[in-house]
Amino acid sequence: MSAVKVVKKAKVIVVKASELKKGDYILVANRKCEVLRVPWCSAPVEFESTDGYFSTLDKRFSNYYKIEECEEVSICYMCGTEIPEDTEGGICRQCKKSVE
Repeated sequence: MSAVKVVKKAKVIVVKASELKKGDYILVANRKCEVLRVPWCSAPVEFESTDGYFSTLDKRFSNYYKIEECEEVSICYMCGTEIPEDTEGGICRQCKKSVE
């Protein structure tokens, strides 16, 4: 399992769903997500987080946070501690010891 990535800092602009296009990045629950499809009707905008842990919600929102710039960090999926990007297994040393 790989580490969870969250957005630490971001420059965002508030946009309507109609202003989004495929390939844009939006901020959803502190995750950087790529827009996969923007339906013309009231169906939800389809997206997927860049770390693969999060995908489309079941409702359409009035506004979205379109990412202009961002800084992502990796965190341990068990305790949420920031870890180096290349940490094997996506888990910090402390949690790894407690699991063994």
